[in-house]
Amino acid sequence: MIISIPLIAYAVSQYDSDGFRIFSGKSGDYMNGYRSGVIQAHEDVANFNKLGGIDANQDKIKCPANIIGDSCLGYKDGYSDEAMDQLE
Repeated sequence: MIISIPLIAYAVSQYDSDGFRIFSGKSGDYMNGYRSGVIQAHEDVANFNKLGGIDANQDKIKCPANIIGDSCLGYKDGYSDEAMDQLE
């Protein structure tokens, strides 16, 4: 199997230096919110029993008060993505 160099470069460019996924065309605020959502979901999954479960449905995810606008959209996406990945 041959993998072209552009394909490898593309695959590497999909993640930042901290290992978080990069979505082209999304704002920096969205990406910051996404990271925050991933981190919070990871913590919530670790405390799943203590919390009595978690809901990864984006309609049910509430953003912290300091996360608004595009950041909130990213937070909900990140939280949902991470929660679903961890709970599978």
